[in-house]
Amino acid sequence: MSEPKADLFRPADGDGRGAAKSPTRPPTLIATERISKYYPVERKLFSRSDRFVRAVDGVSLRVRRGETTGLVGESGCGKSTLGRLMLRLVEPTFGRVIYDGRDISRLSQRELRPLRRRMQIIFQDPYSSLNPRMTVREIVGEAIRIHHLATRADEASRIAQLLERVGLRADAMERYPHEFSGGQRQRIGIARALAVEPEFIVCDEPTSSLDVSIQAQMINLLVELQETMGIAYLFVSHDLTVVEHVSHRVAVMYLGKIVEQASAADLYEQPRHPYTRALLAAAPVPDPERNRVRLVLAGDAPSPLSPPTGCAFHPRCERALAGMCDRETPPLEETAQGSGHRVACWNPHKS
Repeated sequence: MSEPKADLFRPADGDGRGAAKSPTRPPTLIATERISKYYPVERKLFSRSDRFVRAVDGVSLRVRRGETTGLVGESGCGKSTLGRLMLRLVEPTFGRVIYDGRDISRLSQRELRPLRRRMQIIFQDPYSSLNPRMTVREIVGEAIRIHHLATRADEASRIAQLLERVGLRADAMERYPHEFSGGQRQRIGIARALAVEPEFIVCDEPTSSLDVSIQAQMINLLVELQETMGIAYLFVSHDLTVVEHVSHRVAVMYLGKIVEQASAADLYEQPRHPYTRALLAAAPVPDPERNRVRLVLAGDAPSPLSPPTGCAFHPRCERALAGMCDRETPPLEETAQGSGHRVACWNPHKS
């Protein structure tokens, strides 16, 4: 297995949350360059496997300072793996991760440790992501002690401020996770991520296990924290409505690859890739008077163990071109010069 040929990382333009395009945009904080993660299968003793699950396959993505990049797609398409690759919680098979202009892909764990406080994650499940044997004081304060961010005397007041910032009372620090509701536990997870004053947070479906009313509270909290602290988010979710609300830019992932990327306004108003259009058509519309054409995809998603040749989506695509889509993989290219709207399709929808 050889490394894919690298190409120049091209910037993705466009602003977010429906704002008009601006000549000045925030600089890139973190980017991946053709990052890939292959998991070997059927490995036997003293032998190497020649079969791999391509969880992430040659993805180039960037997140700007103080902005939110939404990442959407079906379950199992590689969204969470990509987020973990950006944080070096999972080691890449190929490709690079560039953080603040520095290649961190090959740093040792010792070299990477000072950067850990700048990059954090909010996990999907607030029930399993908190140690049930630790109090909230210990959970939130652990990173503070590791990175020497406060003295023992000041640690309690710092934790109290963090809890109040995420909407919890200061006296919650002496309680255990099982004493809180799901929404409260997720707030504890957010406080833990904020404890080291990070610049970048991977939000790995942080609202998927919460009730709708609690989801709204979490989203509003994350938006407020971004506005006051300038944090950049990679927001991983399958909820297209939430992603539209919080994101400046959105990337659509299918079978380990990015198939479309644009500003949130452009992507939701003028989706070009057939898969993106199908995803948006399946999302519920909170308006009984509005009719939406339902697009039903044929068949099931292919296995990442043996992806189709050419475009991975062509077996389910009604716009597939015979002799083209089933043979050649389409590159992720801009639909118009300077638009920032990029799509990987040989026969995209026109606006």
